Amino acid sequence: METMVEKRVDNNLVSTMKNLNTTERQNTVKRLEQACIDCVTQHCNETGDQSTLSVSKPIINRMEHYIFNLTGKFIGSYYRRLMEKIITDVRDNNSGLFRKIFIFKGKLRLLETGYDKISKGARVDDILKEHLSEFILESI
Repeated sequence: METMVEKRVDNNLVSTMKNLNTTERQNTVKRLEQACIDCVTQHCNETGDQSTLSVSKPIINRMEHYIFNLTGKFIGSYYRRLMEKIITDVRDNNSGLFRKIFIFKGKLRLLETGYDKISKGARVDDILKEHLSEFILESI
């Protein structure tokens, strides 16, 4: 039988872990956002097009949320490795993930299809899942 002290310790541990997970996820989202900003800036500098591209925070949050759910809502080495691969690829455009997903004016645009009128959240999630799944399979 658990004593009251053991229950308090368990509850404190759960609370502490939730706070640590939230903080780590927020930091990951910030790093992903900075990688997107760097890549957009580089793209704008290369093409000379300064006005059309900007980073969409909701899209970045959706990307991180998809990976979090994919890893069983657990922040461990698998989550960290996947997020690091995505952040590195977006920043350096290593395997072309950024070429597939462009982030601008709060909407997702697929460069391969030229489709830029995606406004429904579910459609954005489907596209993110499709491209992130491809990326994850290619990078394993």
